[in-house]
Amino acid sequence: MAEDKQDKSSQTEEPTEKKLTDAVRQGNTPNSREVGTFMTILATLLIAASVGPTAIGEISSAMVPLIDRPEDFVATTSVRDLLHLAHGLVTQIGIALLPIFATLLLCGLVGVFAQGNFVIAPERIAPKLERISLLKGFSRIFGLGALVEFSFGLSKLVIVGVTTGLVIWPAFASAEATVFIDVNRIPDLIRELTLRMLFAVTATMILIVIADLLWRRFDWRRKLRMSTKEIKDELKQVEGDPHIKAKIRELRRQRARKRMMEAVPKASVVIMNPTHYAVALKYERDKSAVPVCVAKGLDLVALKIRQVAEENDVPVVEEPPLARALYASIDIDQPIKPEFYRAVAQIISYILAQNAKRESRARA
Repeated sequence: MAEDKQDKSSQTEEPTEKKLTDAVRQGNTPNSREVGTFMTILATLLIAASVGPTAIGEISSAMVPLIDRPEDFVATTSVRDLLHLAHGLVTQIGIALLPIFATLLLCGLVGVFAQGNFVIAPERIAPKLERISLLKGFSRIFGLGALVEFSFGLSKLVIVGVTTGLVIWPAFASAEATVFIDVNRIPDLIRELTLRMLFAVTATMILIVIADLLWRRFDWRRKLRMSTKEIKDELKQVEGDPHIKAKIRELRRQRARKRMMEAVPKASVVIMNPTHYAVALKYERDKSAVPVCVAKGLDLVALKIRQVAEENDVPVVEEPPLARALYASIDIDQPIKPEFYRAVAQIISYILAQNAKRESRARA
């Protein structure tokens, strides 16, 4: 017990993204029950304001024959006729109730998916022996979470009750005047009062939902807090996995190779050992005084560099000793070393001279 308290007190660090992701995957999400309550009240408001009166009218029309002409049904002796009448009645009522059910279903789905944490996790409902604990049950009943739940429930009851009372009280105050109102207007008055009450409760529930969502998010992250040791262990687990390391290295190599191949068409020259080494150099007289290596590779990568260079009219010069020496001495995006200045300068001067000749011939 002392160790549990010590471990709990040491969990002072915010949870990592991995801890949060694992919790959501296991069905531990900061969803609010008040959102479902709010969507139910909102659905009731929408039904009362739109499809409700029409549905009630259609159901009433379907039920009128049962009340006005019951003898028609009593006189019916054929089972087929009774089934036909029942089928027609059920069909009419079902069609009338369909918009109501659709509204309830739509609002329910919006309430579930709007929070963005819909996860199907069978392990959350699977029975576990460790859940049967008097100590944990006592802490759930009298802990901080239970106290907040009780406070929310009591606040919701008080707020909704006061709001409903404020809406209904003026109607009670003027109840005597309804004696002189036409009887046909009473259903409209009741519907209007119901709509006002539902609208007021819906507006009030918005504040309750926002407060509950904020609390759920805070309490969820609070319960997932980690100790410094847990964070270090998780970091070791993630970084120490050889498969993850290999995948990261492979992704880095692929990105570096892609960037390197994209730089080859901008190179000034590619120096090669015909099949094994390739070094692409870029020289810009106005920007850098020394050629810079933009790509290099061995074997298949070297052949790929040569292919890209030839496709983009980049000069390829075969100098095996120089290619091997350059490959071993410089990295990508670094200038060549002073001992290679003379050899590289001769190659670039030759290429510039050839380019000048082609341009002069083109102008002639």
